[in-house]
Amino acid sequence: MAKKVKSTSRGKKIIAGTLVTAAIAASAGWWVIGKNKVPVSSYVATVVVDGDTFVTKEDQIIRLTSINAPEMERCGGKEAQKELERIISGKPLYLKVLFRDIYNRLVADVFTPEGSVSEKMLTSGWVYYYRGTSGESDQMMALGELSREAKLGIYSQKCTQTKNQDHPECVIKANNALGSGNKQYHFPGCGQYVNTSVQLYMGDAWFCTEAEAKKAGYTKGADCFDKKWR
Repeated sequence: MAKKVKSTSRGKKIIAGTLVTAAIAASAGWWVIGKNKVPVSSYVATVVVDGDTFVTKEDQIIRLTSINAPEMERCGGKEAQKELERIISGKPLYLKVLFRDIYNRLVADVFTPEGSVSEKMLTSGWVYYYRGTSGESDQMMALGELSREAKLGIYSQKCTQTKNQDHPECVIKANNALGSGNKQYHFPGCGQYVNTSVQLYMGDAWFCTEAEAKKAGYTKGADCFDKKWR
């Protein structure tokens, strides 16, 4: 069940009594937790690697929690990077480090004086929600769904397609199915073709022929049975 969200008279968002967007006094640099004020250091980003990762001047690699950005070579990758640059460049950054991942990055909730960076990225539509260990999962997921419904960023026709915008004659839809190893393609006449989207930001692709799709490592979807595409 979704947790109730309410606002205090001081403008802090609370979920079931837990601080969601950390109230940071912009000039003083404090975490405000209940009635307690805890001093916190601020950091500055020197390099924005992509839409969910940046490097501080201390050479710490910071990975934002609760979101995933497209890889730089994929649709929306450069836009996500630029959006993160816009949000954090030149601003004091406050980190709530959750853990160090296998790539030696610090996975963290990151805040500017204006609020949660992950929330702002989700609102832009250039990243998608990824369930991490942040306490704001319900709220983060809701923000991602709002962007999806509004067809913002990666959910626009630029990166999520049911028709090939650049080459209408190439109609084979190939889904990457990240993490499953199940890369399938579908063509007109396959059972799931109409309901299949090509999410270019996830590595999906369009092909003109079955031979091209197979060469790229995709197999024909089971919903196509023994049908063939010209």
